[in-house]
This record gives sequence, C-alpha cells and structure tokens, in this order.
Amino acid sequence: MKTIAYRSLDESDKARVSEWLKNDPEHQTADCSLFTDAAPGRTQFAVDEDGAPVFYVCVENVARVHIQFEPGGGTLKNAKTLITGFRWLIANLKQRGYHELIFDSRFQPLIRFCEKAMGFLKREQDYSARL
Repeated sequence: MKTIAYRSLDESDKARVSEWLKNDPEHQTADCSLFTDAAPGRTQFAVDEDGAPVFYVCVENVARVHIQFEPGGGTLKNAKTLITGFRWLIANLKQRGYHELIFDSRFQPLIRFCEKAMGFLKREQDYSARL
C-alpha cells in the first residue's frame, strides 16, 4: 500500500520545483518562490508518495467580500464610500497577510465601476469551494 505524507519543504525542494515549472508548459512563467519561500498569509507544503514528491501546494489567505447597498441610497454616495472603504479594507487585509480581494456581483454598473476605479479584473480560471 502506498504511503501518502504531507511535509514541510526542505532545501532540495526549491531546485525540484524550479525544474518542474520550467518543464511544465502550463506553468513555465510561474514564480518558484510562490511554492518555496515563506511569506505572511501563505503556507507551503509538499505531498509525497512513498517518500517522493508528487506535488507542491501553496495556500494563500484570500478575502471574499459581499456588499449590500441601501436601496435608493445614491450612486455617487455609494461610489465615494466604496472607494474609501475598499482603500481601508485593502490596507487592513495586507497588514494581516492577505494576498487577494474578491467580490461577486452580477450588477454590471458595479462591476464596471470596480474595474475602472479600483483595478478589479474579471478572472475566469478560478474555481471555488465554500468551506
């Protein structure tokens, strides 16, 4: 029976991850340090089978924001407050080791505003599992 183990990284892992990334067409531009260098809000580990690495994992702190505006509260007031509030939120999250801020919306005017005024980008390669 195969033995699966989860372990912290050691010195040999950096070279291995670098080589794997170079030889993987889907990840050739990925930064090795994502998988190997410790940083606040980030956890890395290796998954081995019978003592040999099968894959490496990097888990980052990410915040998902849900917003509810007062109905009829005023678009200009909402926009100004949203920019001010998000500046505060982003600074606070960065201090706590978060790496990304996500918001879900189907309301096109809000989406366009967040893209233009705050630099949000539509991401289509992400998948989500609620915990």
